[in-house]
Amino acid sequence: MGNFTLSEILTIVLVILIIFGPKRLPELARNAGKWVARARQAAGAMREEFMTEYKESVAPLTEVRDELKATRKDFQSDLDAITKDVQTAADETKAVAGQLGDPTDVDSEPLTPSASGEESATESRDQTPGEPA
Repeated sequence: MGNFTLSEILTIVLVILIIFGPKRLPELARNAGKWVARARQAAGAMREEFMTEYKESVAPLTEVRDELKATRKDFQSDLDAITKDVQTAADETKAVAGQLGDPTDVDSEPLTPSASGEESATESRDQTPGEPA
């Protein structure tokens, strides 16, 4: 409801006093009090019924929300574990690469199969039978 000033309230009381007279004013006040009490009871009952219905209809959604939060937490922990594993593998790879040296370094030996067994076996397979080696 709106805010009433003192002069507005006095004006309303004066109009009611003039219309109904001073003898019926206490009776009107009691009736108005009863109606206000009934209105408050009805509003309270409606509010309670609404909250009951609301809780019943929201309960499944709350359960789904809780399940989704748990799933999200599981995914996050799995993602953290995978990220940690990938970081560990990356660190190990960097360490091994550091031990092998710079592949663009001219002085370092290229990483090719050794000439001892693999190249000779490959060359002998490429030759046709009867050709000199």
